[in-house]
Amino acid sequence: MKIIPRNVFYEKMTFCPVYWEKVTVPNRYKAAEEYNNWLFANISGRFHVGKCLTLDKDNRLTEMVEIGFEQKKDSTYFLLACPLFQKQT
Repeated sequence: MKIIPRNVFYEKMTFCPVYWEKVTVPNRYKAAEEYNNWLFANISGRFHVGKCLTLDKDNRLTEMVEIGFEQKKDSTYFLLACPLFQKQT
């Protein structure tokens, strides 16, 4: 039996450190869960998926999904390759 380190040391963090690269995307039904599944399958570094509140252009609070990446190359790959993100823009 071969032990895969990725399955032993789960990459998803419970918090997002201040110095990580962050991407904020609009929230929709089960968006955080879908992003989490895609990131676990495609990203090699550590990441964080969580919800946050931001002000929109009309100064109303809206709930967004904040995704943090330890490595900038992972955030670039996410923005270019994730089909879930491309559907929303």
